[in-house]
Amino acid sequence: MDELRLRDVKGLSYVSRRRLDAADFDPDAVDEDGLPLVYNEQRIAGYWGSRPGELLGRWAKFTAIS
Repeated sequence: MDELRLRDVKGLSYVSRRRLDAADFDPDAVDEDGLPLVYNEQRIAGYWGSRPGELLGRWAKFTAIS
């Protein structure tokens, strides 16, 4: 445990793997389907909230694999 180092998660979006302070960084960017590329709990919940059948299907696949 002494050698455990934590990553600086404030400087990098782990969804898009881009620097948050980059000149071309857009916190509102979405992919071609409209899914946010930067982690934002409310926006992601809104995305999946409008696709309940798709979300259920993804959970079914996840459960089957598990």
